Amino acid sequence: MPVEIQNPLSAERLDVYQVELVASAERSYKDADRRAAVTTILIPQFRAALERTIGAFQSSHPQKSDLPFTPTAVEDLCSAVDQIFVDHGELLDVKGLFRPVIAAMRPIRQKVRDELNESFLAHCRSVLARHKIHDRTALLYRGPMWFIRADFAPFEGRLFFATAVLGRTVLFITGETLAAIADRLKLPLHSKEQARVYREALAEHGIIDRETLIHTTHSDLNKMILPPWGQILAFFSEILGKSIKKPNIDVRQRVADRIGFPKLDPEQQKAAYRAALAAQGIDDRSTLYITGINPFKKMDFPPYGKGGAIAAIILGEKNPKKSRVLLVRIADAIGLPLVSETRKAAYIDALAAHGIHDRFTLHQTGTEKFEALQFEGIGKGQAFIARVIGKSIRWLSHEVLDELADALEFPPLTPEALRKSYCEALANRGITDRASLLQRGPIWFQHATFPPWGMGFNIAGKILGRRVRPTIAVLNEIADVFGW
Repeated sequence: MPVEIQNPLSAERLDVYQVELVASAERSYKDADRRAAVTTILIPQFRAALERTIGAFQSSHPQKSDLPFTPTAVEDLCSAVDQIFVDHGELLDVKGLFRPVIAAMRPIRQKVRDELNESFLAHCRSVLARHKIHDRTALLYRGPMWFIRADFAPFEGRLFFATAVLGRTVLFITGETLAAIADRLKLPLHSKEQARVYREALAEHGIIDRETLIHTTHSDLNKMILPPWGQILAFFSEILGKSIKKPNIDVRQRVADRIGFPKLDPEQQKAAYRAALAAQGIDDRSTLYITGINPFKKMDFPPYGKGGAIAAIILGEKNPKKSRVLLVRIADAIGLPLVSETRKAAYIDALAAHGIHDRFTLHQTGTEKFEALQFEGIGKGQAFIARVIGKSIRWLSHEVLDELADALEFPPLTPEALRKSYCEALANRGITDRASLLQRGPIWFQHATFPPWGMGFNIAGKILGRRVRPTIAVLNEIADVFGW
């Protein structure tokens, strides 16, 4: 609908102007008789002449009820008003008594001109708004071909609309013509109203925020028809003011910025990335690392694209170096857990099937026995550990078992439980006091095995909390730990 602006030529507005002129005259004329002559005789005479001029102007410029006067017509009206002072100069004493009133009239005359022009420009903007055009970018992107086919009623013809706006004869519509129209109508480069129109168009397809825009699939976007723009690429192209070939994530982010969709909270964004990876079975660091960089690059992660594309988006780098370190950086950036809760439960159940329920029973099983265990769908113990902690291992050790226990969040062993396990391992080899320990000697101790803790140097290191090579002094330290 055209913008309603009060008619500055109405009788009510003329009354207001007359009051302003009278007030100005009362301030300007100190002599009471001169002031009375101006306010009671000359100003009313001017008002009567002005009404006749406006009436004659309106008769000679017939307008449709919904079409304001064009700027050209407004200039004709201003010239006709100026002619009053020529035609009635002596009657109004324009060079003498009425001269101060004329000076006071100039700002009123300019105000009326501006209001009439703005009424016309507002009407023209409302005509474009019917075509969902509220800013310069939208008008210029529609282009001349669209313009010459559009309906600009109540203006009779496209060229007449352009001619009326620009105040000059327009025979052809070009990009420069549209730019001149945008300038004349004072269209902003981008407007909040235009952004609202775009948001409403997307909302009809269920896209109501940045997240739904980002996560709508390419195929669903390409199926959309958004009148009057057409398909999604034309729609995005107008929003961004340039031709768009693919609705990729970068394009969607820029569209979201342009139309005023709030940015996702950083944690929400991380969750969105994690969801994209989880859809492809990657829900923790271990599965990401086991996947490997080359298979990851070839995988699809809708709506972000292949592995290289989502890596670039997550890390904010155009071409991040493709290496295993990249997977670590991705995991760090989006906060992937080492092991997902779902997988953790499955791994714990797999261990329980072999009688391993906690860190103690894990160590009690020992490295050799654990290596021989078979885990369905994974393989033997070493493969199982690699799957859980997300990296390959060369050989099993109790340190590796601790890594496994940490990944599965098994509570740490208490000092009492460890002490008991060490004592039992030593006792199984006949060592129950200092004498029996020293009697066996460091060479024997180093090469002996103490299930589940492995060879002598390993259990010695566990007991003392540091890497050691068994010697008499070391054996005495072990005896001291146990109070022998």
